[in-house]
Amino acid sequence: MLATFEVAVPQAVAADEYVVISAAPPTHDLPPGKLLTARDVIDVPAGTSVVLLGEDGSINPINGPATFVVVADALRSRDTADPASANTSTISLIAQLLANERDKTEIVGGSRNPADVFNEGRFLDPWSIPIEESAPGCIRDRELILERQRTEHGLMFSVRFDDRPAVTRLIWSAGEAIYSLDEPIPHGAKELSVEASGTSTRIEIKMAPAGIDLDNPVELLGWMITSGCTRQALASIRQIAH
Repeated sequence: MLATFEVAVPQAVAADEYVVISAAPPTHDLPPGKLLTARDVIDVPAGTSVVLLGEDGSINPINGPATFVVVADALRSRDTADPASANTSTISLIAQLLANERDKTEIVGGSRNPADVFNEGRFLDPWSIPIEESAPGCIRDRELILERQRTEHGLMFSVRFDDRPAVTRLIWSAGEAIYSLDEPIPHGAKELSVEASGTSTRIEIKMAPAGIDLDNPVELLGWMITSGCTRQALASIRQIAH
């Protein structure tokens, strides 16, 4: 017989919406990106472990077999200013990001299970910025961490912040996917250029705002997604889920 329980957390951090961020083994019924709202009833099969992210930032692992019901917090008024209420739109953003990644995995991977959006080793440190594409990069504490996918050879490269003098002849050792710059990012820097092997990548610097709680997964992911740091957001979700 399946256990039945309510997905609910203490009143101070109660959530009305959840998103599936992980299911192991992957299952088509509970794919990453599935949005759960009040009164949804979901069955977790035997042998399956699911991780839900709540709009309040809570991380909720559930092991099957189990049947759970998402319940609204009846004691919280939606008419009052409530940070968790505002986070419902962020949960939807996270769900959409995962759903889009799931669709890409299904199209590219063919026979691969589309529920497994992390089955390629493409997601490293959530705070590392990929140098293969020009895109925004989300940064905390002025710390610059770069990542690369191809690591079989060493790499000599340079970095430049805005129109400041370039830092040249940096050596990225073979076999290393992550490189941390020794010096912090200059105050006020808006753009980073990385030049390596005759190619140049431009990264728009997105510093973490002072008001963001980086320990709250929903706030962190909401900022990353709206800043355009899609790959870093996916890496953060992977870290949270595992």
